[in-house]
Amino acid sequence: MGMFIGTPKPIVMDGLQCFLDAGNSASAPGNNTWLDLSGNGFNGSVTGTPTLNTTDGGTFDCTNASHTFDVHDASSDLMPSGQSFTINLWFKPSTSNGFVFEGGNSTNTLSSVAIESSIFYIGGSGRGTSTDLRGTTNQWNFISYVADHGSTAKAFKNGSAITMTSNSGTVNNNKAQNKLFMFKRLNGGSFGGGTLSMIQIYTNKAFTLAEHTQNYNAHKHRFGL
Repeated sequence: MGMFIGTPKPIVMDGLQCFLDAGNSASAPGNNTWLDLSGNGFNGSVTGTPTLNTTDGGTFDCTNASHTFDVHDASSDLMPSGQSFTINLWFKPSTSNGFVFEGGNSTNTLSSVAIESSIFYIGGSGRGTSTDLRGTTNQWNFISYVADHGSTAKAFKNGSAITMTSNSGTVNNNKAQNKLFMFKRLNGGSFGGGTLSMIQIYTNKAFTLAEHTQNYNAHKHRFGL
């Protein structure tokens, strides 16, 4: 299933929980505002003043630790417990250190999913390791981070599977998460930094390589890929 959302090609719509696109004026009308195109109300909550730029079809500059976003809705779970989920990012990291994202609960005390340096954490345990999980520094990356509940962690980058070492253990998403912090920890530390263009979050959905590639092909023209 697919639908056009600000693109000449369709993205996967099954399970779409949140879609933020800096290149769509309905989602990013200006600095300090990033609105959810899915209709579910999971908007980007701003820290500081991330600058909206027109480069590469629309991007937010989050290279400074004081200027970034978290994604949440105060009344709903962004990634409910007991379900698979997929987090898709179009981003350009500015460093090879720190966090790409961390997700958890409203009190910022529970890390249920995170990408730190080269490790994919789910439920507080490392479920796979690869330097590709961070993306290529200063280049555009489309990465799908897949938590397949009851199975394993997976990841895809720019139309290809990421081979992870130490990819063992069953994924057990037993903690609801209602926030996703970009480029930093829930407590604000371990800043990674970079440029963001899109965030897509799917619930009850473990992306396949084919679905990842469909979403990659939908927008890669914006980034010269």
